[in-house]
Amino acid sequence: MSSKRIRKERNVGQRRDHESSPDISDGEYHVEKILDKRIRKGRVEYYLKWKGFSHEDNTWEPIKNMRCQEIIDQFERIRKEEQEKHLIDRKRKFESFKDQKETYGFDKGLVAERVLGATETKGVIMLLIKWQGINGCELIPARIANLKCPQQVIQFYEQNAKWK
Repeated sequence: MSSKRIRKERNVGQRRDHESSPDISDGEYHVEKILDKRIRKGRVEYYLKWKGFSHEDNTWEPIKNMRCQEIIDQFERIRKEEQEKHLIDRKRKFESFKDQKETYGFDKGLVAERVLGATETKGVIMLLIKWQGINGCELIPARIANLKCPQQVIQFYEQNAKWK
């Protein structure tokens, strides 16, 4: 016998024990709260907490078996509000990230010694710049390097252009 079947039989037995409970009338169980929602095989199911039962007895039930429209409406309204809040938070984070100005060596007062290489990242041409007096290099968008150190950019392209 599978563990699911044993658990199901145990749950049925526990529910029978609670039949005298005020939350159960005429063999009907009352929903205390909807905890989650899912779609299985194209059908909407809700994860229910039953009145008078522990969380171990929570079950997934198809919407067709439920007669608690107020609880469903409340769950859907709260869920929609949480999704809207989440989208607003994500948009706010994106906007603050977008507003942050990227700083490069030019902004720190560094002078470009030469351009070492080029690459493309997310459709943007980036140039690898070697700074004077510093051991490191930095990738800079070509649009910025073209304005700040045009002679080094031209020299790089002249040395690395391959003509057919």
